[in-house]
Amino acid sequence: MSKTFTALGIDKIKPASSRSEIADADTKGLYLIVQPSGVKSFAVRYRHREKTVKYTLGRYPKLTLSEARQAAREVMSLVERGIDPKDIKKTPERFEIAFHEFLARHVSQNRSQYEVERQLKHDLLPAFEGMLLTDITKRDIIKLLDKAVDRGANVMANRLLATLRKFFSWALARDLVADNPCSTLEPPSKEQPRDRILSHQEIKLLWHSAACLSDNNDPSKAYERYFKFLLLCGQRRTEVAEMRWEELDENTWHLPAARSKKQECKKPFGTINR
Repeated sequence: MSKTFTALGIDKIKPASSRSEIADADTKGLYLIVQPSGVKSFAVRYRHREKTVKYTLGRYPKLTLSEARQAAREVMSLVERGIDPKDIKKTPERFEIAFHEFLARHVSQNRSQYEVERQLKHDLLPAFEGMLLTDITKRDIIKLLDKAVDRGANVMANRLLATLRKFFSWALARDLVADNPCSTLEPPSKEQPRDRILSHQEIKLLWHSAACLSDNNDPSKAYERYFKFLLLCGQRRTEVAEMRWEELDENTWHLPAARSKKQECKKPFGTINR
C-alpha cells in the first residue's frame, strides 16, 4: 500500500488493530508506521548486501513530513554509494564513513559532486581508508599533497587540499574532530591563469580529426559532432555532454547555473536538428 503523504492526510490516518506500514509514493524507501496505540513514526526500508534493512527515522509529528523526506533521501543516497546508513551511527569517526555522509549531506547539494567523488576514489581512500578522523594529522595530509605534486598533478593537489579543508570544517561543526588539520596549510602549487589558445593549424587539424571518430558503428556521428560542437561553443566538455533538449530554445542554448561554474548564460548557435 502506498500513497502520497501530506501532513493533513497523516493526521487523519486512524490506527488499526495491528501495526501497519504505508509507503510514501513521493519518496523512495520512506514508510509511515502506525501502531495500534496511535503512535506514528517514519522509517526507511532499503536493501544492503542482499538483505532488506529497516532504518528508523523518528516519531511523527516531532519529525515533520518534510524532514522525514529529506532524511530518507540522504539515507538512500548513502545506500546507492554502497554504504549502510546504520554504520554511520556505529563508527562516524572513520574517514570513509564520515566522508560519504559529507557527500550525501553537503556535496550532493552542489555541482562539484562528481569531482569530489573522483578525488575520493583516486586519492583520498587510498590514503585514509580505515583511519579514524582523529588519527589523520597535518603531516598525513602534506604527504598526500606531496604525492600528487610528485606525479605532476599540481592543480589537483590544490583541489585535494580545498576538499579536505571543507570536509574537516564540516566534521568540526558536527563534533567529529577537535580541530581542522588543514587550517594552516597553504596550497602546494601556484596556479597561473590559462591563456593558451589553439592556432589556426591546430583548429583545422582538430576539425578534420573529429571526422575520423565516426565509423559504421556510429551512424549518428555522435563523437564527431560532440567534438566539433565543443570547438564551436567553447564550453566545458561535461556541460556539453550533459546538455538536455529542454535547455534548447530554437537556436539558443540556455545553460543552467547548476551545471556551469559561471552564472546562467545563453549560447546562440546554428539550427539544431533533433
